[in-house]
Amino acid sequence: MLTVAVVPVGQERLRITPTPGHTREFREHLIDALDSVWNQLGIKRTSAWAAEGGFIGVGVKGKQPEAPLWTDAQLEVDNVLKELKAGQGATGVLEAVLENERKATAQAVAAAA
Repeated sequence: MLTVAVVPVGQERLRITPTPGHTREFREHLIDALDSVWNQLGIKRTSAWAAEGGFIGVGVKGKQPEAPLWTDAQLEVDNVLKELKAGQGATGVLEAVLENERKATAQAVAAAA
């Protein structure tokens, strides 16, 4: 059986799953590259959707977060976060990008209220 999923234009999502085998340098390069492409193409971030009142669950005021399928420990994200917080050679790029986006989204959701 063949299943075809059609996603309306504007509702596409990009999902990237780095594995624990990717080095810190690879992860940082990926974040820098994605940030650069998003900026160059003017792709909306969560904060932009929140400022517009949200769209398909992104930036929607009062939306409860979905329960994660896996824990940070299972994905070994907890180790990466420990490295970032300890400053063991990490540049902090990922942490800074995520923190800036969290703040911008919170501000946009509050302003839209």
